Amino acid sequence: MKSGLLIVAFVVVLPGCTGSNRGKTGPVFSEVPSPTQWHAYNVTNRSPAMNTSTNNLDVGIIKAGDVLLITFSNLPGTPIDQRVKDDGTITLIFNHNFQAAGKRIDDLEKEIRDYYVPKYFADSTAAVRILPEIHFVYVDGEFRNPGRYQWTNGMRLKDAIDAAGGFTEFARHRIKLIHSDGTSARSFRLVGDWVRTNNPALHDGDRIHNLRDLL
Repeated sequence: MKSGLLIVAFVVVLPGCTGSNRGKTGPVFSEVPSPTQWHAYNVTNRSPAMNTSTNNLDVGIIKAGDVLLITFSNLPGTPIDQRVKDDGTITLIFNHNFQAAGKRIDDLEKEIRDYYVPKYFADSTAAVRILPEIHFVYVDGEFRNPGRYQWTNGMRLKDAIDAAGGFTEFARHRIKLIHSDGTSARSFRLVGDWVRTNNPALHDGDRIHNLRDLL
């Protein structure tokens, strides 16, 4: 009889021990969101407290010198990258200037949309990101591969043209070089031994235009 009572007592104690241990373990469901949940939260809430250090670029205050990546939904030819000028502005479609410095990302996005919709587009939204600090030069016009190319110290005009694949067969070889520091643009024709005579050093943010109608 005593042996039977001991067995019953042992069985009763075990659930109690197990229950007390459960209270000390972590939750059954992970509190870390999945990549899909994380993306959805950032898009809809834009909360700085929930972002990683990389995403903090997206929720900070824009300042002069920041490089912004602006994407318009339902529009070809985007995204557009723009460095915020010293006066705090950026220039987007139809050469319209927006004051960007001092604003939050979501405020600038709303301002951009309010300007273009419905005045120019039936519907479109703008997404703005602050890019990490990377240095570029911009090559556009009659080149085989126009676009944005990473700038390095000591880079010259020929380096940028070579990176863009050289001139197209229709190019007039007339160059307009616009310096990012605001100094006067230079225009010249690249003929003959131009690599020796017209091959200036480039600065971060310089723009090289080669258009067929460029005088």
